[in-house]
Amino acid sequence: MRLYLIILLASAIIISACSKSKRTTQESLLKITSSGSNAAGRGAVEKLLRFVGGSARVRSIKTLRLTYGDSESTKAIFSIVYPDRVVAQISTPHGIDLAVQNPECYWVRDNRLLGVSPNKCVIDNQNLAHNFVNVLQHIDSPHYSFFSEGIRKVGDNPATVVDVNANGAVTRWWIGEDGRLLQELYFSNETIGLGTLIYRYTEWKEVDQLNYPVTYESRDEIREGAPIVSRISKVELNPTVDPTLFIKPDSKRN
Repeated sequence: MRLYLIILLASAIIISACSKSKRTTQESLLKITSSGSNAAGRGAVEKLLRFVGGSARVRSIKTLRLTYGDSESTKAIFSIVYPDRVVAQISTPHGIDLAVQNPECYWVRDNRLLGVSPNKCVIDNQNLAHNFVNVLQHIDSPHYSFFSEGIRKVGDNPATVVDVNANGAVTRWWIGEDGRLLQELYFSNETIGLGTLIYRYTEWKEVDQLNYPVTYESRDEIREGAPIVSRISKVELNPTVDPTLFIKPDSKRN
């Protein structure tokens, strides 16, 4: 799950079992994936596609809604419209805040527009681009590549490490022998104090013939510290998403 302004707001990530002293960079993954896919990388991603629910099921997903939290005071609802729009409805002491990727990025509070830096917007849009559902929907695109340099362990589980280039947005996946995505690398916004993060997916749930991770741990790639555990309380496939949520307040007609 992995998303991006999404994931950054809802979670944080766990370190790989193979600890690193040097932070992974987007430039290093772009270099690795520049030569295209190899058989091991492509094969592992095809195995993930089968585990998630198959090509037809994945391609049928146009919208996805994820709810975090059970109480109204702590609830956050992320509605994704593939391939490039997300709105997060987040409960705060002020009421409901909206965080929007359209693919512009901005915050709304009390129908007032709050700005987001251009750099932050680019990072968030890239992370939505390599959301695993989005990537699997484009598995046959010539603009997507999957390169594996071998097997590593995530805990006690062997995993194929796959560097993914999703039309210029890069990430690293650890795919288990059964096809499930065990772990994912995520580039966050350094300006808010975070760097390269790792998600470790610990629980998956089948929803309408789609397997989706509903519990994950998150932590910085190289800094010490306890992971944060995030739980998705509800997954909805192809819900109706109000299009007016993506209209900036200053451009709405009264």
